Amino acid sequence: MDDEKWVYTLGIQKNLFSKLQTIVVAFVYFVAIELISQIILLQTGDLYIQYNSDLNLHIQNSLDGVGAYSLISEVYKVLTLIFHNQISIAIFLICLIFLGVYVTSWYIKKVAQIDNWSLCLLVGLFVYSSAALYVPSFNSYRYIGLYMAGVWHNSTLFGIKLVGVLQVFFLHKIAARFQREHKTSIKELVCFAFVGVLSAWLKPNLDLALYPALAIMLIIWFIQGRGKWFKPLVEIACTVIPTFAVLFWQSEVVFDGGVSSSFAIKPFFIMSQWVSNIPVAALQSFAFPLAVLVLGRTRLKKMDSFAFVWLGSIIAYMQYALLVEPGDRMMHGNWGWGILVMTFLLFLVSAECLLSNTKGLWNQRGWKKYWLVICYGLFLLHAWYGYEYLMYYFTTGNYI
Repeated sequence: MDDEKWVYTLGIQKNLFSKLQTIVVAFVYFVAIELISQIILLQTGDLYIQYNSDLNLHIQNSLDGVGAYSLISEVYKVLTLIFHNQISIAIFLICLIFLGVYVTSWYIKKVAQIDNWSLCLLVGLFVYSSAALYVPSFNSYRYIGLYMAGVWHNSTLFGIKLVGVLQVFFLHKIAARFQREHKTSIKELVCFAFVGVLSAWLKPNLDLALYPALAIMLIIWFIQGRGKWFKPLVEIACTVIPTFAVLFWQSEVVFDGGVSSSFAIKPFFIMSQWVSNIPVAALQSFAFPLAVLVLGRTRLKKMDSFAFVWLGSIIAYMQYALLVEPGDRMMHGNWGWGILVMTFLLFLVSAECLLSNTKGLWNQRGWKKYWLVICYGLFLLHAWYGYEYLMYYFTTGNYI
């Protein structure tokens, strides 16, 4: 009888905890939707106020056909043609953002195999909106010169964050099947190729980081197999061919001289314009992923999404550190968009890795249990600065 009473009491406590959890997540999402929606609305045409933002300029250029290399420019034109106002564009962008949050949460649930959907939604929102640690004594800016997921003044970034999660997910599936069976699935390859084309058409920077990372992984697999797995490796490599066609077309549209005039080498030129301490800026931006890497470094050997994103992040960081666009576009820092979206994906796979291994690490003796607490603390700190940055941007209109 006592056992039955204990089970009944435990069931009531679990039910109350579940309801409380749902209320907390609903409140957090209410605040996020309200804040982000106002920020987007106040940056777009019909309700535009003088925010320090290039979002409204992007919309106007798209409608005027200036530098229209992105798929999102075509979406703007269609929405304006149908609704004859820019409120429709703002609503589209808000929906795009929260679809990205949903897909981020879905990825965590699927890959980390977590049944608690409320937890996944909360972590997904925190990953999507996280910001660099703001330490003005080292670097005075909150955004510029740092790297963070929660950027709200560039619409193409909203698109590639969404598509980037799908790219990482399909690569995770492809890598798992290849290492398990040394075979590929046509369906997974087609999906990976399709989202790669979408990513490039939205903004090319993500593919310019991820595809070199994929090439490194293919070379490693080829060496490991000593040539035995040549056919599936070629099949994976062929997924990038359609994207190269899009990238070539974009370079012809944006740069008068095509691909050859799209970059010049000037090491640390752009970085040094905005931060006084480059290594500390990296630490402010990547504190959480670096902490998780200490615990999850053996995960790199699995050659899955974790290794894929870390390789892509290193490549994107090197691109930003070494390359500039020649001429009038040099100070735009457009090679930095790659590391911004890779920072988001790095937080995503780091959160997934942490959640996947929490139970095993917590049950271990020694320093790893305490380091696990540090990782969660850093994650919450990045999430808090993401909220603080949102509030700062909303109240001051200054994203820098």
